[in-house]
Amino acid sequence: STSGTGTFTGGTTLSPTYTPSSADTANGMVYLILTATGYPTCGSDVDSMTLTFFPSPSATISGLASTYCQNIGADTLIGLPAGGTFAGLGMTGSVFDPSIAGAGTHSILYSVTNAGGCSGSATQQVIVYPQTTVTITGLNTAYCLSSASAALTLTPFGGTLTGSGIVGTSFNPSVAGVGTHTITYSYTDGNGCSYLTTETVTVNALPSVSFTGLAASYCENDASVTLSGTPSGGTFSGTGITGTVFSPTSATAGTYAITYMYQDANGCSDTYVQNVTVFANPTVNFSGLAASYCANDGIVSLTGTPVGGTFAGTGMTGGSFDPSTAGAGTYAITYTFADTNTCSNVASQN
Repeated sequence: STSGTGTFTGGTTLSPTYTPSSADTANGMVYLILTATGYPTCGSDVDSMTLTFFPSPSATISGLASTYCQNIGADTLIGLPAGGTFAGLGMTGSVFDPSIAGAGTHSILYSVTNAGGCSGSATQQVIVYPQTTVTITGLNTAYCLSSASAALTLTPFGGTLTGSGIVGTSFNPSVAGVGTHTITYSYTDGNGCSYLTTETVTVNALPSVSFTGLAASYCENDASVTLSGTPSGGTFSGTGITGTVFSPTSATAGTYAITYMYQDANGCSDTYVQNVTVFANPTVNFSGLAASYCANDGIVSLTGTPVGGTFAGTGMTGGSFDPSTAGAGTYAITYTFADTNTCSNVASQN
């Protein structure tokens, strides 16, 4: 510090220079006294001043890592001495956010000014690694429980796929079961940055399907039957089916699978299958009856095929026809036979 040049009464001129020593600055302040002496008859005068020394602040930054992944959370930094200001990409107040800073190398500056107006600053470099985009493709939002497995594509490949129904890199609805499931793909890149993405998928239950009205078996000449499916609105299919009607006559003899298929509002379908057997009607005939008789002719015995049926008609008693009992006229003589399947047929002669 240098004083000005002063002229004192009596013509005394002073030009003192003061240079602070390291001891003075370490002490923090000095007290300077200037004594001016005039002519002997005038005596002396004294002036003084205090000099205060403020050291430049030594600034530091803590709480900032050297590297960040772009998707990592923000860090709150501490600058010393307190009361300074942070600056740099990604800084908001004292918070550093890698996602705001973006990928690249950034300089974070902390500057502080003390009470004496002396400034200090600290700079720290930080690297933010670029973010990797992680995706799952090939997964629908909804499946039916009976749907086939879906092969998934994972980008980038090499991470870990987890969740209900995951088998390798495929989603199997039947393994997952009915409900809503979360599928997660996690991936760690070469910089050690970890990422994950999630997808939600719903597996819908299959409708409970059945139908009524179909017996286990029919004879070939039985009447048609109308079937009723539950839930209503489905479709019947199979031999002998027309709409909701099963016709044994159309089916002919054999065993057939009758199917009822129903699809619900989710697009999920199921089927109910019932087997039905149609038995052929027996081939029935009889012999021994002439085309005409005289009223006084004797009794004739008739033979039915297959054996075990029943004859009926005017003049018939058991398996015998008596023209005298019948009397004059034209009559229908019938032979009815029912097999072990309760299917029957009738042979008739006049």
